[in-house]
Amino acid sequence: YIIFFQKPNYSFRIVNTDQFGFRFNQINKDKYSPLSDFNKSKKELSFLVGSSAVFGVGATNDSNTISSKVSKETSNTFLNFGCRAHVSSQELILFNQISPRLRK
Repeated sequence: YIIFFQKPNYSFRIVNTDQFGFRFNQINKDKYSPLSDFNKSKKELSFLVGSSAVFGVGATNDSNTISSKVSKETSNTFLNFGCRAHVSSQELILFNQISPRLRK
C-alpha cells in the first residue's frame, strides 16, 4: 500500500531528508528526523503525521515546516512524519511499520 516515499539523503537549500526519506525539522541550529536523530532531543517527543502539508510542501526551508514551527512554540519536539501524496491509510501503515524502532 505504500508505493511512494521521499528520496533518502536529499539535500537542497529548501528541503533535506534523512537516510530514510523523512524531512528534517530545524530548530535553531539543531536538525531532527524521526528515525535518524530522535534520541538526541532533550525535550518530550511527539510525532506530526500527515501528507504533503505536514511534510512541508510550500515551506521555504526545513525550519518553516509545521512540525518545526510547533516545536519552537511548545515544550515538545514534534518530529515530521509527513509524506507527500499519501492518504490517511498509508500514513497509518507507515507509522505502524516504523513505530517499533522509535523507543528511547
